[in-house]
Formats: sequence, C-alpha cells, structure tokens
Amino acid sequence: MPSKPTGTTAGRSSGAILDAREERWLRKRALAADTGASVLSLGLNLPGGDKNPPGAKELLTALSSAMDGILDAARPGWRPLHDEWIESADGPFRLLATAIPARTLKRLAMELEGAHPFGRLADADVLAPDGEPLSRRDLGLPPRRCFLCGEEAALCRARSSHPADAVWRYVQRALDSALALSGHPPAGDAS
Repeated sequence: MPSKPTGTTAGRSSGAILDAREERWLRKRALAADTGASVLSLGLNLPGGDKNPPGAKELLTALSSAMDGILDAARPGWRPLHDEWIESADGPFRLLATAIPARTLKRLAMELEGAHPFGRLADADVLAPDGEPLSRRDLGLPPRRCFLCGEEAALCRARSSHPADAVWRYVQRALDSALALSGHPPAGDAS
C-alpha cells in the first residue's frame, strides 16, 4: 500500500513548508541579483504535506538530467554560472544560474513536461536577471495540465476532479520508478 501524503509528515508542518518556500524565493532573487543571470529553480510539484517522500531526490535527479539534456540540445556547450542542490521542508530543488536568456530558458524548462514520462511533476520556475519571474502566460504558453486527465490542472484542483488516492498513485509510480532507476527498492505499491 503506498504511503499517503498528510498535512504534517516527518516533523514537516505546513508552516515549515511555507517558510521553506519563502527561503527558496529569497535565494532565487539573490542568485539573480548576484550573477546578473537567468535563474532556473527545478523542484517537484508533489501534492500533500510530505514534500520529501522516498524517491523525491531520485526523481529530481532524473528530471534534472533530462533538463540538462534539453539545455545541451538547445545550447551545445552551455555551462551554468551557478549550480546548487538544496534539500528543504518543501522538497529537494536545484538552482541554476545561466547566461541563457530567461524567455528561452522558460520555454526549454516547459519542454521538460513533455520530454520526461513524469515531467508534469517538475516544478520549473525561471527568474529574469532582474529577479522577476516569468510565467507561462508571459510566453503565451498554455496553463499547466493535470497529469491524470490532461485538463487545466488549476481547474481539476478547484473542482476536486480526481480522488486524492488516484493522484497519489500517479505520484507513487513516479517516485518508485525513480527509486528503481537508482537501484533502490520501491517505497510503495504502484498498482
């Protein structure tokens, strides 16, 4: 039976998650200011209160590797000006600063959703060198899609279109796949 997300897991309260999100925001802004470069924050879009379930680091590693491949294909020879992996109450994430223009970086980050089997679980935020975030709307891109039905994710959440256990089964399959790829046993039953 897969472990189900809860409001407070392993000592991680919703307050700790909110604090971690604020810290991430401040780090991204400081990195943009310090480097004068575009910043990519790559994390996981996991439902529930446990943002660090077994397999989270491995899934982020797999998504990050796919993101590097997308960047390499678009900009052969690119190198990050800054590359940092961070673990927080809001889950693991990677911060990259790069000379790739922010609008291009955002488009490439959105490619990850379709390029990886679990790319819809990627949370890829891009800040311009001035520290301003770029949204999908800024680039004329469609809203994020639900990983279960393909409808607009915000609408599915607002309507509670899917039972929580169906959402968690999808997430658990992604986490278990990432664990298996890294040579670890699955954390839950992905059936």
